[in-house]
Amino acid sequence: VKDVMFPCQFNGTLTGDGFTIDLAKGTITAAVNTGAQRTGTATFTQVEGSPAKTATIAITQSAGA
Repeated sequence: VKDVMFPCQFNGTLTGDGFTIDLAKGTITAAVNTGAQRTGTATFTQVEGSPAKTATIAITQSAGA
């Protein structure tokens, strides 16, 4: 069926100081930052199907945000 999306299970990992991930809610949160810019990476890997698919997203929080 065209244009129908099906949910799938995935694992997520996060690198970078000051960031947290909540897979149940599908959110990434940055802590209050009074210092320099922060960077990190969020990686999501589908756990169903073969071959597994992976998406990597760069995340940034500006200084003082």
